[in-house]
Amino acid sequence: MKPIASIAALGLLVAACSASNNAPLPPQPAQLSMAASAWVFQYSNSMPASQAAAGSGWSFTFPNTSGPSGGVHYLVTQSPNLASKSTLTMSGVISVAPGTVWGSNDPSDITPDHCRTYFQQAGDDLSGTGPYEFYRWFSHTAITLTDGSFNVTIPFDPPQWGSVLGKDGNAAGSGWTNARANAQWIGITCGGSYFAGHGAYVKSGSTTFQMNSFSLQ
Repeated sequence: MKPIASIAALGLLVAACSASNNAPLPPQPAQLSMAASAWVFQYSNSMPASQAAAGSGWSFTFPNTSGPSGGVHYLVTQSPNLASKSTLTMSGVISVAPGTVWGSNDPSDITPDHCRTYFQQAGDDLSGTGPYEFYRWFSHTAITLTDGSFNVTIPFDPPQWGSVLGKDGNAAGSGWTNARANAQWIGITCGGSYFAGHGAYVKSGSTTFQMNSFSLQ
C-alpha cells in the first residue's frame, strides 16, 4: 500500500522538528484515556495544546496553516502495554464544509488527505536508523478525510502495520514485539496520500474531526 511504503523520509522530518526523547519516561497507564486533556499534538505548531471535549471524546478543527510544522501531524496520548492487545478500534465523525480544499504539508505529497493509527516505543531517538527503525508503527488502514462517520478496527497483526521506513512487522523481528510491550505514545497521524504523518491542512473551507471512541481489546 503506497502511503506506508512511501514514508521513508518521516524519521528525518520528525527529527528535524522535535528534540530527542531523553527525558525520564512515565509509567504506562492501565488503559487509554478519552479525556481531551490527555491527548496532545506533536510536531503541529499551528494547533493548540490540546483538543476540545466533544461528546464521549474530543474534537479539533484542521487549520489553514501549511509549512513543515503546520497542519495536523501527530495527535497522541500515553499508551498502555500493547503486548496482550489484539485490536484497536476507533470511531467518530468528520464534518467537511462544502467546497473545502485540502492541502498536504509535504510538497511531494498529494491529496486526498488521510489519518491513520500509530504507536511509538519509549526511548525513540527519532533517527529511524538501526534499532530505531522499528520504534514507530503506522497502520496500513487509513481514514480518508471526507465528510461522514468512520468506524474501523485494526488488528495488531504484523502485516497490518508499517515501520517508519515502510517495512511491515514481519520484517522487524523482536522490534515489533518490543515496540508493543514498551509503547509510550498511541494515537493518530495525518498526511496526504503518500506520507503518513507529514501533516494535513485545509487551503480553504473548514473540517472538524471528532473522535468518539479509541479503544483496545
